[in-house]
Amino acid sequence: MTLAGGLGLEPFGVELHEGRAEAARTAVAQLLAARPVGATPSITAPTTRILHDSYHNLVTSRGGYNLLYLNSPYDHDDEDGGDRGDHGGRLEYQWLVHTRPWLQPGGLLLWVVPQHLLRLRKATRYILSWYDRVQVYRFPDDTYDQFK
Repeated sequence: MTLAGGLGLEPFGVELHEGRAEAARTAVAQLLAARPVGATPSITAPTTRILHDSYHNLVTSRGGYNLLYLNSPYDHDDEDGGDRGDHGGRLEYQWLVHTRPWLQPGGLLLWVVPQHLLRLRKATRYILSWYDRVQVYRFPDDTYDQFK
């Protein structure tokens, strides 16, 4: 939550895993409680800022967010071509495409994906067609193996 606090952002999130959703709610509550006296009070309670659900069920406005942190499950959607072996049904790509309209023009996308997804042509074409500045970072060596 340091990024949200440092930039003065209003944090909202959707998390599939119940334990991580609860941890995020706790972090958001701490962030909001630590705001300086006189800061604009939030109109949304911390418990409603982090949803334990799928992003598919999120009802929100287009261009409503200045930062998207996408860390989807690393898997195929078997109902969308995942069994073809061509990455056609990669969940990471689906999340990228389906959530992009929520990002404001000039917003920041943080897309956490396995390295091999960067070889998926339709993903790289999509990124390059929608975003002006693209930078790629790799997890540090001491943590890379557990996330690749």
